[in-house]
Amino acid sequence: MDRYFERLYSYEGDGLDKKKILPSFEERLKDIAFPFEDVADAFNLIENDTRDIIVPYDDKARSIIKQIQQTGFPGKYVRNLQGYTVNVYVEEFKALERNNAISSIADRFFVLDKLDDYSEDTGLLNRKYNGEDLLLIA
Repeated sequence: MDRYFERLYSYEGDGLDKKKILPSFEERLKDIAFPFEDVADAFNLIENDTRDIIVPYDDKARSIIKQIQQTGFPGKYVRNLQGYTVNVYVEEFKALERNNAISSIADRFFVLDKLDDYSEDTGLLNRKYNGEDLLLIA
């Protein structure tokens, strides 16, 4: 985990603080009046413009999806699907839709149908760049 954030910071540098969160703390340091509410509103490591996709990589997930399809009432199964769900940005979601890689169940959930777009080692992949695997979500 530490290596991930070290790499992220070395790659992004000051670009990680696009919303100028750190200076807002520094300005109020002498008054000990930290702007926690403002910072909480501005801070998102992962922006909210994402969509959930269920990755049915084992029999348990496929069984849950089948139950949802049969009953039409997904509410009681949502918690069981948490470990099978990844977030993708809207642009990547649209690309998966265009490639018929996902389908909708109960007009509420989206399932990855093309499991060759998923790797257990690295997560959801995007192969549009010269046929090479590009990691989207791990």
